[in-house]
Amino acid sequence: MTMYISYHPRIFAVQEEYMKKSRNGVIDFMRFVFAVVLVVFHSHTLNIGKTYDAAIFPMHYGSLAVEFFLITSGFLLAKSMNKTPENDILSWRNTWQFIKGKIMGFYPAFVICWAIAFIAYNIVHLTDWHGLYERFARSVFELTLIRNAGFEIKRMLPQAWYLSAMILIMFLLYPLYAKNKKRFEYYIAPLIAVFVLGYLCYVYGSLLNPSKKLDFTFKGNLRVLAEICLGVVCYNFCEMLKKLKLTGFGRTVFTVLELLGYVLSILYMQFYMDYPNYFHFVLLLLLAISVTISFSEVGLLFPLFRHSFFNLLGKFSLYPYLLYSTVSMVLPRLFPEMDIYVMIVVYIAATLALSAVVMALHSGGRKLFRTIKENRKKAKEVVVNG
Repeated sequence: MTMYISYHPRIFAVQEEYMKKSRNGVIDFMRFVFAVVLVVFHSHTLNIGKTYDAAIFPMHYGSLAVEFFLITSGFLLAKSMNKTPENDILSWRNTWQFIKGKIMGFYPAFVICWAIAFIAYNIVHLTDWHGLYERFARSVFELTLIRNAGFEIKRMLPQAWYLSAMILIMFLLYPLYAKNKKRFEYYIAPLIAVFVLGYLCYVYGSLLNPSKKLDFTFKGNLRVLAEICLGVVCYNFCEMLKKLKLTGFGRTVFTVLELLGYVLSILYMQFYMDYPNYFHFVLLLLLAISVTISFSEVGLLFPLFRHSFFNLLGKFSLYPYLLYSTVSMVLPRLFPEMDIYVMIVVYIAATLALSAVVMALHSGGRKLFRTIKENRKKAKEVVVNG
C-alpha cells in the first residue's frame, strides 16, 4: 500500500545525495559478503590426500552465492540498456562496446590472477617440468573467455566458468534486448527465466554443478541465462518501487524483507542438510527480492552504506573470488600435517590477504600507467606548441 505521510527530511537529503553516485553501497557490501561465502565454501578443496567428514567444512551450499552475482549482472544489464535511447542501441557496434566495457571491468585482474595460478600450479608440480609447454598451451585458452561455449581444455581458474558464461550469454542477449526493450523486459526475459529455471528444477532439482555437460551446452550456461533474465525482471520491479511514496513504517517493512532475504539465504547455505535441493529455487527468489529492494534504495540501509569504503569492498570482492582456488591448491601441499580446522582459518585469511596485495599492486600499476600516458601526452603537446 502506498503511504504519503512525510518522512524525515534528513533521510530524504541523504537519499538524494546517495542516488547521485553510480555505485550502490548495499550491493557492494553484499558483493563482498558473498565473495567471502564462496571462499569459505571452497575450503572443502583443502581435502587433498586425506578424507574428512563433509560436516567439517562450513557453508555447504556456499556455491549458491553465485546467484547473487548473476541476478545483479542481469539488473545492471537492464540499467545500462535503459540509459540509452532505443534508436541508439541497434548498431552492432554498441553490442561490442557494451561487451568490451563489461570485460574490461574484470579482465586485467583476471589475467593477473590466472598468471599467479599458472605459476603456482607449476611450482607445485616441480617434478613435471617437461609438461610445462603443453600445460601452457592447453590452459592459455582459458584467457579467451569462451571456454563455456564448449572449449574447456585445462582450467587454471575453475571458478572462471561464471565469467565466461556471463560474457557469452550477454553477447547473445544484448541484440535481442536492443531490438525491443519493453518486449524483452516484460515478455521475453520473464518467460526465459521461468521456463529455464523450471527445466532445471524439473530435470535436475538443483542449481548446482555448472560444469555438467548436457547434450548441447554446460548446465551452468542455462543457469546464467535464466538468472540474468531474472535480474532484468528485478530491474522493472525496482523501478516500480522507486515510484512509491513510503512512510517510515513502509521503509522499515522493506528493510526487514531485504535483510531477511540475505540472512536466510546465507543460513540456508550453511545449514542445507535439513532441506531438499529444490529449496535452491526458494533461495533464488529470496535473493531476487533482496537485490530489488537494495537497488531501489527504498529501505533504511542505504544511508548506512553510503561511504566509499563499501564501494571499495565491492571492487575488492573480485580478487578473493579469482584467487581462492590458487590458495587452496598450494596450502595443503605446503603444510600437509596442519590441523584441518587451523588450515581452514589460514586458507581464508591467506586468500583475503593475497587479494589485498594483488588489488593494491593492480591499482598501483594502473595509476603508474595512467601517469606515464599523461606525461607522454604533455610531452607531445610541448613539442607541437614549442
